[in-house]
Amino acid sequence: MTILPKGHARPGRSRTPRPARRPANSRLCTAKLETALGKRLPEWQDDARSVVATLAAQFSP
Repeated sequence: MTILPKGHARPGRSRTPRPARRPANSRLCTAKLETALGKRLPEWQDDARSVVATLAAQFSP
């Protein structure tokens, strides 16, 4: 399957863009959302513990 029209050359490896830089710590800051809602949002770790405990109970012999 051809995507590029005929006569269109592929760019060389040095001309292709690099992947976007990502921050070392990319956790979502929920401060603005908490202020807008007037509520403190729960930590994700609390829900993760609950999910793991539920799954462990379902799959343990």
